[in-house]
Order: sequence, then structure tokens, then C-alpha cells
Amino acid sequence: MTTFAQHSAAFESFLDCVQGGAGKDAIAGCLAENVVLIGPLSDEPLTGREAVAEAIQTVHTLAADLTYEAVLSGETAKAREQGREHTS
Repeated sequence: MTTFAQHSAAFESFLDCVQGGAGKDAIAGCLAENVVLIGPLSDEPLTGREAVAEAIQTVHTLAADLTYEAVLSGETAKAREQGREHTS
């Protein structure tokens, strides 16, 4: 029997929200109040739901043409297979 990370359902719900084109408010609702995003594009982390939700929405919009096969999450590294085809 496979054991998945306890937060995988919440993560999948978050991905569904972002990938479904949800607005910034809906994305923010999926995040912890004290969320911090440390990204490769800035020396300063983003803090708080509103700032992080806006960044996620912007990146998702800009990266709409990118494809990926799986997202790994948690200690067990459960892969979430995507139903998107490669365009390369």
C-alpha cells in the first residue's frame, strides 16, 4: 500500500485552483495567512497571502505555454500526473 504525504489533497486542490484560472482572491484563500514565497527572481521573499497569490497568478499566466509531467510534493514525493501533452 502506498502512503501519500498528508498535505497532498490540499496541494492538489491548490493546483486545481491555479490551473483552473482562479482569480487572485481564490488563490489567496488556498494559502496560509503567513505564507512566504522565496523565489529565484528576487533577493527578497514575498510575504502574505495577497502578494504571494498575485505572484503565483502572474507566473502561471506567463508560463501558460509551459508543460510538465509531474509535481512532486511531500516526504513520499507523490507525483501528480498532468493531463497535458508535450508541445516540443
